[in-house]
Amino acid sequence: MGRNVKLPLQEPFSVTFPKDANAVSILLNEPKTYSWLMNCFIQLTCRENQFLDYYDFYYRNCPLLSFQRIKAELAEQAEGGLIGFISAALEKGYYVILSVETKYISRYDFNFFHDMMIYGHEDERLFYIADNFSQGKYSRSVCSVEELTRATNRIKEPQTWRRGFEGTLELLSYREEERAEFELYRVIESLKDYLESRATSRWNVNWDMMWDTYENENRCFGMQCYEGIYHNIQIAREEKSFAESDHRALFLEQEHKKIMELRLQFIRERYPISEDIISEYHRLCEICGSAMCLKLKYDITKKEELLDRIEGYFRMVQEKEMSVLSRLVSELGSW
Repeated sequence: MGRNVKLPLQEPFSVTFPKDANAVSILLNEPKTYSWLMNCFIQLTCRENQFLDYYDFYYRNCPLLSFQRIKAELAEQAEGGLIGFISAALEKGYYVILSVETKYISRYDFNFFHDMMIYGHEDERLFYIADNFSQGKYSRSVCSVEELTRATNRIKEPQTWRRGFEGTLELLSYREEERAEFELYRVIESLKDYLESRATSRWNVNWDMMWDTYENENRCFGMQCYEGIYHNIQIAREEKSFAESDHRALFLEQEHKKIMELRLQFIRERYPISEDIISEYHRLCEICGSAMCLKLKYDITKKEELLDRIEGYFRMVQEKEMSVLSRLVSELGSW
């Protein structure tokens, strides 16, 4: 029986999607990674006005993460089978991410295949896990070996493959990279791309969104993503409810402003930017928070007037962000 292990995780500043939260919580174990992360989470993208996501960070394409994949059929040949392989990987310091059938793990409140991270175990009987288990909230929990065994029973079946896992397990660990540091020129270029609604290039972008020219031509980027928000609100008017992806889009906009405020505080420690720029971003975050509160109220009351107010808040944020980012780029450009 393997030794007990619980790999460290820090509180991530990005929690909308577990793929990002997992990676950031691993990276922040090394404090020096924070400066590199401040280059990221600037550019937003959405496909056909929906499914808002970050474009300039992807754990499978991160210079500070060692990323390996192994087919489940090979992992099962390890001593103790698939569970034995997972335990051995944890004991060697690897975080394990794999697709599980959530109905077999009691911590989940939804039922479909979803990628889950495992970051420890006790006597190969209790496993420490992390994901957006309930109501879209990223958190940590535990599952039994019996639950994990049932949840991975169909991992090799093609009809269960999603999010690019294709019957594999992914192993993540921190990788030292001296060149990974804060780069002001990169941030300025990314901010310009965001303002001008064009795809950020040259950075460690999301592979899932780079398949062909058609894909990029049918995506919105940067400021144009607000049109996706308004599209989601219009769908809510027609359907009388927000879809899960629409809820995440609204939440991601709020998180994006929070991360921008963190970035501006980081930058101001190194470059003299106006203090009121940070204050304005803090205000943008508050407005997005107010919109989210109205959204939660709408979920209960279904009053259409609340949708109008939500849209009004985001149009206010769009206008103010265009103004404050233009000022920021101008100020940073002098350096």
